[in-house]
Amino acid sequence: MTDAIEHRICESCHQDFALEPVDFDFYKKMDVPPPTRCPECRMQRRMCFRNDHQLFRNVDAVTKEEIFSSFPRSAPIQVYDHPRWWSDSWDPLSFGEECDLSRPFFAQFREFIKKVPRASRSILRLSNSDYCDQSGDLKNCYLCFNGGRGENSLYGVTFMDVKDSVDFFQSGKLELCSEVSLVASCYKTFFSYDCEGCQNSAFLVRCDDCSDCFGCVNLLHKKYYIFNKPYTKEEYEREIKKFDLGSYEVVRKMKERMMSMDKQFPEKFFHGSQNENVIGEYVYNSKNAKYCYEAIGVENVKYSQSILAGTSESYDFTNWGDSTELIYECVTCGNESNRLKFCIECWPGCTELEYCIECHSSSNCFACIGLRSAQYCIFNKQYSKEEYQKKVSLLKKHMKEMPYVDARGKSYGYGEFFPPEFSPYAYNETMALDLLPLAKEEALKTGFGWQDPNLRDFEITVRAEELSDHISDTSDEILKEVIGCASCKRAYQIASAELGFYKRFNLALPRSCFPCRHSARTAKRNPPRWQKGFCMCEGGESGKYKNNTIHSHGSKRCENSFETTFSNEKEAIVYCESCFLAETR
Repeated sequence: MTDAIEHRICESCHQDFALEPVDFDFYKKMDVPPPTRCPECRMQRRMCFRNDHQLFRNVDAVTKEEIFSSFPRSAPIQVYDHPRWWSDSWDPLSFGEECDLSRPFFAQFREFIKKVPRASRSILRLSNSDYCDQSGDLKNCYLCFNGGRGENSLYGVTFMDVKDSVDFFQSGKLELCSEVSLVASCYKTFFSYDCEGCQNSAFLVRCDDCSDCFGCVNLLHKKYYIFNKPYTKEEYEREIKKFDLGSYEVVRKMKERMMSMDKQFPEKFFHGSQNENVIGEYVYNSKNAKYCYEAIGVENVKYSQSILAGTSESYDFTNWGDSTELIYECVTCGNESNRLKFCIECWPGCTELEYCIECHSSSNCFACIGLRSAQYCIFNKQYSKEEYQKKVSLLKKHMKEMPYVDARGKSYGYGEFFPPEFSPYAYNETMALDLLPLAKEEALKTGFGWQDPNLRDFEITVRAEELSDHISDTSDEILKEVIGCASCKRAYQIASAELGFYKRFNLALPRSCFPCRHSARTAKRNPPRWQKGFCMCEGGESGKYKNNTIHSHGSKRCENSFETTFSNEKEAIVYCESCFLAETR
């Protein structure tokens, strides 16, 4: 164990990164060498192995019938439809092979990936939700991804406990909501961002426990407010009728007004609450979480993203968790699993797996794909416990002595996650594009793949700009139309349940397709990059905003500093937590 911070140069981006004493403690506990890449490059590499919100048309490797899949048809892998993959009609152990110590481990494993079938989708207990993926416990849902426990909902990504809602992202405990992001425990809330416990409201930003409010920012425990101005119940009900959200033009102008209004109010330097010793973004109810992004109820976790309650003692973990511990460099693993290293889609109850993909209820396996309730396997070949331990030790030594060298000349030995060129996805088909966007040329230069969209040739019957302005002028005939998206010009259609929702709540039809609407919602997030920041509260005001109350630092400038994901380019008014809370109490 070292007792000092050690600085190293990332082998991918060539930037300096630091390793702290506590990091070395973790690597020793996991019996892995320290990383050779910086945290951001490690995160980016993992994310390019996860498709977060797209469905592709593919072909079942057995029947040759067209199926919907997480994987594009261009992916160099065998795909089985979900029921077939989980059936007893095939045996993953039949693909077993001996490790070839005359070649680099990763070279053999890359070929192995192409041989063993993968499940078309990653789903659990879906009912009438055939167009959903990366989700569980959904009923009557359409195009919902990366979530759980949803009913009668459409167009959602990253969610939990959602009912009768449309167009939502990074949200939970919703009912009768539409076009919301980072929203929790809300009812009948529309066009809102970063809110909790609100109801019967629209166009809210950073509002908590508010009801019957419209066009408000940074309110707490309020009722009957319009543009942050209080009204009586009778006045509110009279004034709110002036804002007809059934008109697309009214909605468009309101979005513009809220963008401008939002910039005039301070924001807390990070999104999160009920935390102890946390550096992160979108982190809640957590303890000792450092440089984590989108985490709920985790402890002693570092450099991890999109992880759930009960995750502990883990580093470099992307997506899922749930009563899971001792995870390192893994993607989409969890559900009471532990001691997983360099794994993808391994769950539930997995333990002591390394370099495994889509293995379930298995333990003590190395370089395996598709196993179920297995143990002591290498490259899907069965061994005794003694043979397994001996061969794994030999294989790790071999990986160190004969590392794999990728197309860009980068070296990969034991302790490295899979090279990006092994991913079945292009960079622009993964969650990496949402959080760490790259242009095509930059992605290719950095070693990631890129896939230009292979759009199906649908005949556009009406352009979005030609739609009726008001929902009341829209008949069921719109369900037959193929609409040309106003943003990307791709074809999309209005679903019957979607139209029914808009008519029920007098909401205008969207003018863009689901991918474009999702991109607009994700664009509001800060990226998972941290820099030094300082509270912008200068006493009575910040230059753009005048405080409503006297803060603890009085008329002097606040001296608090912090690590934040807010960059100078965002032009936000960023306050420390105490100054922000003083303004929203």
